[in-house]
Amino acid sequence: MGKPTAVVVVADEPGPEVSFAAGELCDYIQRISGASLKVHRGGRTEGMSGRAEIEIAIDESLRRTLGEDGFVVRVGPTGVKLRGATGTAAVYAVYAFLEEQLGCRWFLPVELGEDIPKSSTLVIRAMEKQYRPSLRFRHIGGVSHLGWDLKNRLSERLRIGAKQYGKVWGIAHTFYALLPMEEYWKEHPEYYALINGKRRGPVRRVAHGPQFCTSNPEVTRQVARQINTMFDEDPSLLMITLGPNDGLLFCECPACQALDEPSRPWRGAGERTQWRGQLSRRMMLFYNAVARLVKAKHPDKLLKVMVYSWYQEPPSDRSLKFESNILVMLTHSGNPSRYERLYPSCYNHPLTDPRCRPNQERFVPALKGWRERSSRMGIYEYYCKASVCQAAFPIVHTIREDIPYYHKLGVEYFYTQGSWRNSGMIGLNYYVAAKLLWDVHTDVDALLADFYARFYRESAEPMRRYHEMMEQAMAERGGDVLGWLFFTTKVYEDSLVGRLRHHLDEAEAAARSDVVRARIGLARATLDYTALVKTLWGELESGYAKLMDPNADRSRQNEVLRALAQRIKPYQEAVTRFCESQKALQWMNASRNNYRERLLGEQAAFVYHSLLPPPRCSSQP
Repeated sequence: MGKPTAVVVVADEPGPEVSFAAGELCDYIQRISGASLKVHRGGRTEGMSGRAEIEIAIDESLRRTLGEDGFVVRVGPTGVKLRGATGTAAVYAVYAFLEEQLGCRWFLPVELGEDIPKSSTLVIRAMEKQYRPSLRFRHIGGVSHLGWDLKNRLSERLRIGAKQYGKVWGIAHTFYALLPMEEYWKEHPEYYALINGKRRGPVRRVAHGPQFCTSNPEVTRQVARQINTMFDEDPSLLMITLGPNDGLLFCECPACQALDEPSRPWRGAGERTQWRGQLSRRMMLFYNAVARLVKAKHPDKLLKVMVYSWYQEPPSDRSLKFESNILVMLTHSGNPSRYERLYPSCYNHPLTDPRCRPNQERFVPALKGWRERSSRMGIYEYYCKASVCQAAFPIVHTIREDIPYYHKLGVEYFYTQGSWRNSGMIGLNYYVAAKLLWDVHTDVDALLADFYARFYRESAEPMRRYHEMMEQAMAERGGDVLGWLFFTTKVYEDSLVGRLRHHLDEAEAAARSDVVRARIGLARATLDYTALVKTLWGELESGYAKLMDPNADRSRQNEVLRALAQRIKPYQEAVTRFCESQKALQWMNASRNNYRERLLGEQAAFVYHSLLPPPRCSSQP
């Protein structure tokens, strides 16, 4: 057990963030070395002479040069200074010191994902380094378990002690919360969408409810008033999200239709066009109207507005620009649709890959088009949902290119859907993304090498081959991957699964500790689960192929689907049984995730065939 030769120094009244940071530093040093450091308040250490000082403090002057998340680490002959521009930044400084000087790692947001070295003597190197994030707003959803998001320096919905911290209110769909129907519908039905000649009332799933009647000036005033009140009540907020509810219940009144493209007004979801900009003009005009009212009262605050679905591509009028206090958040998404000839986007090819038709013909032009119309840009990604049912989704080869590309185009906000529970399947995507969001110049090859060496230790080499083989197969075989499970049957052929299992066998044979065996076991559970899902999906695809046959008898469609539902039932039961047998996957059987229920429920055969794109949608030969 090591003996303490240092003391942690904080201010007389350090505040909750610095107090938390000091506690974390002492805890991890004790776990590494066995030494218990004392925390001294007041910045003076009388009676403790001969001990080096580790000072943790807030230095607001750092905001001017490093921004609100910036911090400085100084290691000199007499001690360590960890200074942050804010309380949150001071916490970042402590974790950076633990990671870079003492060797702590937080690879995945689960217990197995933490790797803490053991040493009775701690040697730290002299250094002085300033830290400033590449992207100002960094958010991976659902990964706050064990403080993983804070330790990897994300910025939103952080938990520091008992309090939640963040700079942004809302993620995407916020209409329902800004003008709640339970409060306004009874007296003001005119605030909400006119659909098929009637104002659409409240629905059970409020986040999927009817949209606003955005041509109504009172709606604009009420929404702006609510946003201004929120900024008044919480001055720490820098940005509030303004985005339509999920779904397509948009207003069809003549005044709203007059705000649409002159030749393509919105007449309901049944009359969608192949172009995903049909609603963009009306949304831009509404966003700008609200932004002007917010700017008049809070000129230093921002609105984050969503461009998604049939308002995902810019309007044809290139002269229409966003107000300066608007940050545009573009979704890298789009479900396959019978209204379109080509996927709206792709996850399996970097955005810079000229061979990828969905990205080059659809998403990248939309990204650049919105960038021309706005001084601020954000991105909404689907690193989790794009792999529905949590099948292994190895897209580090894309992430490592896309995040630096976004930064080059001026993107300053990034969000991706995520979940700590699927760390075995997708966790490496989260880890690489988090590191790049902080520093787009991160050496990803070195990052991965460190991951293999530290996470798998004596089994590093076979596990490196395992991960690289999976990435290579995805890149080479996956084709254009919009998401869902369309890639599984192309990538996870039986021969590949066999070779991957061989690498796992080699890794298990080399393992010398329970923790390494458990980490390899997590990878094996992921692979076995993915193979089962692939088999199930293959049965669905073969059944759907009969429905896509142009010579098929359409009058027998429901009969074919009922037969298919019976045929896939044993495969669904096999997936469910496997999840129950694996501790890391048991949560999936208890999950009420809509997408999982669609695949494993009775309705799977009747739902997924409508999502499968016809062959002409793919850019692959």
